[in-house]
Amino acid sequence: MFCSCYPCCRVRPSCTLVNLRAILCQPCADQSQTTLVSKLEALQCHFTWDLDTSRSKLFRCRERFEDFFTEDRHSWLGHIYKLRGFIEYKLGFTEEAQSFFNKATEAFRQMRNADEGPWLVVNYGNLAWLHHHLGDPAESEAYLTKVDTLMKKYQSPAQDELHPEIYAEKAWTFIRFSTDKMLLAADYFQRAIRMQPDMVEWHTYHPGAPGRVSQVKLVSGKGPD
Repeated sequence: MFCSCYPCCRVRPSCTLVNLRAILCQPCADQSQTTLVSKLEALQCHFTWDLDTSRSKLFRCRERFEDFFTEDRHSWLGHIYKLRGFIEYKLGFTEEAQSFFNKATEAFRQMRNADEGPWLVVNYGNLAWLHHHLGDPAESEAYLTKVDTLMKKYQSPAQDELHPEIYAEKAWTFIRFSTDKMLLAADYFQRAIRMQPDMVEWHTYHPGAPGRVSQVKLVSGKGPD
């Protein structure tokens, strides 16, 4: 039995499965970790969107979102749960973070009347990052596989563009969390609506920041960051 980088880390015949992991060479583990991190960094999710995570900002947003949780049919409830999960993680509450991410999955299941769809790509990306930070690479890889499966099954209608569900959620998140990215958020909403014009809430959403998205001058000629 040999490790993938044989001959540098040949396993001795006398070794048992119990101590196999301890014998495998460090380069193998390092390479695996590097590959996992590269996959995580390529995701579109709250962990990769360069959000302002100062504690004062996190506490203000958490307090604001608590008012929404009495509205079970709020059209953005799944998105709120996802952002709340990210906030809880950044504040150091990992169990609460996972709970909110799981609530987001259930909220979308009820709102969309479907067990899966492109709206879960961001949430599965969040869960992949969460399990990575919790030191569980196997579970992180499992969620990366789910993301990959959804991306292949629900491809963007426009070549070289994000899926409209991802554009819309990224735009909503920027509006709720990063007012300095309002112009970019407006552009993302415009892209989402152009590809999927039947989503009423994308047209009518009124952000907490001053002015409607439709009143913000759109940024032209920019692709996804």
